[in-house]
Amino acid sequence: MFWLLDVEHGIAAVRENLADIDVKIFVVDGTESDSLGFSSLMPLIREALGVLMDDKREEAWLKSVASEVLYLMPELRSDEKFQSAPALDAIAVAPSRRRLHKESEQMFRVTQMVVTLLVKYARRQERSILFHFEHLERMDEHTLTCVARLAQCLFPLPAAITASVHEEGVPDVLAASGAGTEHQTFFPVAKIRVDLLNRIAEKTGAILCSLKGEAYKAPARERQPAGEAAAAANAENEKTRAFREALRRGDVQAIETAVLELLEVSVFTKNHDHSLRAIAQVWPVLPRFSTKNRVEVIHLLGILYAFMGDFPTAIDVFTYGGQFVSDPVQAAENKFFLALLYTKRLNDSITGRDYIAQALECLAGVQGELADIERTWLNNLCALTYVNEKNRSAAYECCLKALDYIKHGHRSSDAIHIKINLISNITVLHEYGKELDKAIAKWMFFEKFLKASGPVFAKHYYYRKGGLQYKNRQVAEAITSLTASYRLACDLHSLFYQDVIARGLAGVYFWEGQYEEAAHWYQLAIDAKKKLLQEDNLPKVALGRALSLRKQGRTLEAEQVLREALHLQPTGDAAEKAKKALSRWNDLSAEELDELISYAIDKPDTKLNRPFDLTNLY
Repeated sequence: MFWLLDVEHGIAAVRENLADIDVKIFVVDGTESDSLGFSSLMPLIREALGVLMDDKREEAWLKSVASEVLYLMPELRSDEKFQSAPALDAIAVAPSRRRLHKESEQMFRVTQMVVTLLVKYARRQERSILFHFEHLERMDEHTLTCVARLAQCLFPLPAAITASVHEEGVPDVLAASGAGTEHQTFFPVAKIRVDLLNRIAEKTGAILCSLKGEAYKAPARERQPAGEAAAAANAENEKTRAFREALRRGDVQAIETAVLELLEVSVFTKNHDHSLRAIAQVWPVLPRFSTKNRVEVIHLLGILYAFMGDFPTAIDVFTYGGQFVSDPVQAAENKFFLALLYTKRLNDSITGRDYIAQALECLAGVQGELADIERTWLNNLCALTYVNEKNRSAAYECCLKALDYIKHGHRSSDAIHIKINLISNITVLHEYGKELDKAIAKWMFFEKFLKASGPVFAKHYYYRKGGLQYKNRQVAEAITSLTASYRLACDLHSLFYQDVIARGLAGVYFWEGQYEEAAHWYQLAIDAKKKLLQEDNLPKVALGRALSLRKQGRTLEAEQVLREALHLQPTGDAAEKAKKALSRWNDLSAEELDELISYAIDKPDTKLNRPFDLTNLY
């Protein structure tokens, strides 16, 4: 349960109202919070982690989340539980600049680790638990994400959350001064924070209420940074300290370097609030940056708004940045971003192609690797405009044209990214045209690079290969590929993908009449969901297992599976479906059974997507 308290009440009133109840209160005080990621929550994270690290029963779990722990506390690398852990960016994907994908597997995993840590800590207490978040409106964005996720994961613990909000929006002198120009619309920090709090309340079903008793009103005060001691001692902290020191000295050249290094971390770890404040702070001196770096800061602001889902403002920002560009490749990139927003986010392929044409015109006569890579991205995007219009042949021609520009041994990370994306898109075009043999053959081009590419790409490679093979009725080969993908997900401790892949394999086995194997894989998906603390569609997955057991004549086991799932998740559409099925389990008609199978048994997709909606607030 999550109670959002009115602006007149805080922890004093909470304690007064709970004085006669045996409850342990964990207070997270945001009064002087910093916008550094997880800074508001770090004291409680450190406290909880310290307790679990002393418990040998938690050693396996701690090792499974070692990369996430080290992201927040790299100083723990010397502990034997964490010594061999890979860096988080080696096992999880960040948001994509080139495709404007906001999804961050990295931040999803860190958020899940933090919330699981707090749930484990709460379970150790011998009385009811209350997590109270004082001055929620002042807390850093990653802490807010954890609050929203924690509120969804406390059931069925004897625990609850309260949060007090004392101010409408967030008074931010630094951001206000930085945006004191005709471009003030780019920095509505307070409005963004109000909208974010409203989304959290909606996402969690927070109950708005007042407390009886003496009201507590926080004194009016200017927000002050809490200092790095409270924050995670990670790259964002390090870059922020360097940035603040450059600001303190007033050294524009140092500010220019430091803000770009900070934004490369904060924008792509989805700390939108911290990024926005940093850009607002340098806005008055932005004209003194080099032209290229001035435009890059503006581009990062546009990317920031795209990640927040505010596409009109993102377009305004990129359009504004376009007037300053002088480098032809950067000018083309500016038009590329506009084309991408119109094509992918606003579904306006005609305007998208117009910007693509403008971008290619910027590159007329320009030679070199950077220009070639930009042309490749532009032609690849042009293909998407035609896909949106169901013009497969025109899309294929664009892909072939793109290939011409990227053949020449370019090895930068941007070049490798577009090569993978381009070949993947060509296989998608073959798939759309029902040319599955061609799609599989083209996709298997990557087979020879798997050892060098690492497990993250290999996991996606085998999943798509298996999905295409199953679609092409190569069932045995599909099972082999999907199983390889699942094993890699296990090696990477990726519970999210273990769930997705296990459900796909369960569907294959079910539709092939191998019900015992289907039941096994559905159980693995259920296990992953429980560890993820994700119960929303657990009844649907349980229904898949129950149907697999029913096909084997194991009716009583099937009913028990449904009851256990409904105990964990008694509400929601999937739960209602499972309840109805359970109430008629022994009297289901053939038509009802077919309807349940159609609902619960999914075939594997042909792409391993990453919609991390469990933790997304935008």
